[in-house]
Amino acid sequence: MDCPICDYYERNKQKGKTTNMNTLTSGTKVSRQEAVDLIRNSKGKFITVTFTKKSDGTERVMNCRLGVKKDLKGTGRKIDTSKFIGVWDRTKHDYRVINIAGIKYLTIQGKEYAVDDSVITPTTVATTPSRAKINAPSTGLQYSVAEGATLQDLKTEVRSYIQQGWKPIGGLAIGVSDDVVSYNYKPRYLQAMTKE
Repeated sequence: MDCPICDYYERNKQKGKTTNMNTLTSGTKVSRQEAVDLIRNSKGKFITVTFTKKSDGTERVMNCRLGVKKDLKGTGRKIDTSKFIGVWDRTKHDYRVINIAGIKYLTIQGKEYAVDDSVITPTTVATTPSRAKINAPSTGLQYSVAEGATLQDLKTEVRSYIQQGWKPIGGLAIGVSDDVVSYNYKPRYLQAMTKE
């Protein structure tokens, strides 16, 4: 295998050791959406992802990367980018998909992350305010939606709103646009804001 983590896991498995990827505790805990963002923003670098395959429920450790265009003709199968991430598998030397709902762990540039569904993605906002304000005359309440291309953009935007007296209301919303040709998922992070 070409993947050091996979090699380590397989060597220990063959020696009868009880090393289990599920016991990873050293990684930073992230929400599933943050894990997806980390993968999608890996900029073509190799990453290692441990996930449960949707087809048969088995656990898979894959060393892969995004952005490989070799042999793409644009005529292959289309994937639902809200459920899967299309990648190039370094070991299989072929295109594969990662089941987003099954992601457990990932390693990007030596940093380990463990997906924990109890971690809540922060509700914060982006750099260029959309400022689509709506005034509610009967209450004097103003309404606006802050948005960002990344969670960091959204955090920055929400902070900007808060400094101007706005308050977040409700939870984070994610709007999705996708480019099925390059498997490029483009989320827009949104946060409703109010001000009296």
